[in-house]
Amino acid sequence: MKQSLHKLRPFRRWCWVYLLMIFIGATHAQEAIITDADTIHTGGVISETSTVPLSEIVSLNPLRCDSNECQRITSWLFPMLFAIDPATQQPVDAHDRDGLALNIEPQAAETYRVTLREDMTWSDGMPITAYDVFYSYLAVKSRTFISPYTAIIQEDVPFMRVVDDHTLEIYFSSPDCQSITDANIPVVPYHVFDTDFAESYAAFSAEGTPEEQYNAWVEHYPNTQFRAMVGHEVDLRPHVTAGDFIFRDFTAQEHIRLETPDGRLAYELNEPDAQISPVDAFRQGKTDILVNPPSDVRDSLTTLQGVQSVEYPGLSWYYMAFNFAEPYRGRSAFNNLGEPVEQGQHPLFSDIRIRQAVQYALNVQELIEVGAYGYGTPMSAQLLPQSWAHDESLAPIPYDPDAARQLLEEAGWRDRGNNGILDCIHCLYAEPGTALSINLSYDNTAELGRIAKLIQRQLEAVGIGAYIYPVDFNEITYQQFDLYLGTWHQRFPISPDLSGLFAREEDIVGSGLNIGSYVNPEAEALLQDARTIPLCNITEQAEMYHAVEQMLQQDLPYAWLFAPNDLVLVRDTIIGFDPLPNQPFWNIETWRVAR
Repeated sequence: MKQSLHKLRPFRRWCWVYLLMIFIGATHAQEAIITDADTIHTGGVISETSTVPLSEIVSLNPLRCDSNECQRITSWLFPMLFAIDPATQQPVDAHDRDGLALNIEPQAAETYRVTLREDMTWSDGMPITAYDVFYSYLAVKSRTFISPYTAIIQEDVPFMRVVDDHTLEIYFSSPDCQSITDANIPVVPYHVFDTDFAESYAAFSAEGTPEEQYNAWVEHYPNTQFRAMVGHEVDLRPHVTAGDFIFRDFTAQEHIRLETPDGRLAYELNEPDAQISPVDAFRQGKTDILVNPPSDVRDSLTTLQGVQSVEYPGLSWYYMAFNFAEPYRGRSAFNNLGEPVEQGQHPLFSDIRIRQAVQYALNVQELIEVGAYGYGTPMSAQLLPQSWAHDESLAPIPYDPDAARQLLEEAGWRDRGNNGILDCIHCLYAEPGTALSINLSYDNTAELGRIAKLIQRQLEAVGIGAYIYPVDFNEITYQQFDLYLGTWHQRFPISPDLSGLFAREEDIVGSGLNIGSYVNPEAEALLQDARTIPLCNITEQAEMYHAVEQMLQQDLPYAWLFAPNDLVLVRDTIIGFDPLPNQPFWNIETWRVAR
């Protein structure tokens, strides 16, 4: 199972960070190619077949949906608090219908004032106000339903308050350069769920600090109020929206359909047909869009006549974590008193030459061919290649089995038994005579199982024996392993701050994400500085992230593998398709169907 990083929170210190500067100098998203509203969608409807039964889409409420299928739909129906430029992946001032916030400026300490645009209305004519944002925030924080936004909001945004109809004050627990992205939530119309909410809040009065006033309001308006969202008609028929499209209907076992603001049918997501797969429906010209078809059929689809396609690294990436500590009894980096704990040495991987040999032994391109049928992009280190913080000059470590064998020999390993597996002769940490054999655990998926078998063969080719077996990620957090093959999944916009994977504070047996007990104070300090640099200067941030990327490539807390590529196919009858990495539909409201 892919492990998600969207709940990963770094450990931060206070720094004056003027988040307003994120907006200044940021560019707007690219201008729409089709600007004549009268030509949009004339001639046809954009059609797509869902890859899952529509019955699995349990909610079209953007605060509740947590799947690719529903999130694509809701992103076209509801605004976000902050706009994200799809090209730069940076927060920008609101434009078109991409966001509500015009600017954000510091007030005092952790307090920031957000000014909202005043020209947006819901589809029923009601203005979009700060009360909608506040209601959405309270709903996410209430924990009365499962939301992908709850964990990060609970930790990062302890409270907020409405100043007036178009002004909010947001309080961050530890504001830094990631705070705007972390606090970004979709906004729903409060009046659909509670018509009296704004009036009740405006009339409410409490003494004390803003936080005390907020707590008093929460007691006055308990979390149980938000249970009304579960099973509400908005779950399946969001009739009040404010996005690129307007909801038309959701017919069970048939389709979800959206229309343009002037009432023309624009898009339909169809129920999978038991008689014809989404791939075959696209082949036969029955649909216009196909996203991430199975890897083994992609080559045949990209060569179809009359089809546009785009390929780019997806938001997942494969890695192989080394255990640096003694592997037979996992120990956290700190005890209950916060004192450092001696964790011992891994008999093999505490020697960097063994880690280097493992990396050189890996033919990553072959892994891509086997694991992703050729649709993958090698990783240089911990940053996805499409990240703004990635150092494009940093090439992936090459496949070099001869270098691997030489490093193992230098590290004191020889094939004493003439059985192809090396033994310790005068190595650093293992006992003399110890065989160079490791346990390679992998996340229990068919794809990683295929990759693990190939890695086993590649390691054996340089004298490293490997026993492979599937595990659940929760088992790995107990740190009783040698090598672990797994997947991290990130969200758009891609955060370059992955400090939780490598910080000592995350080296916690049973729950921490620094599963290999990696220690690098210099990298931790650089990541901290990149998060908290004054004015959030993106150029200076990038330099710091480049330095960390180079450091982690050299130090190898992981053997770096690859990111599986996304593939999006669109018929050439769609005019205006202008995809960006991880945002192929950023301008879908400008597309025309020429048929």
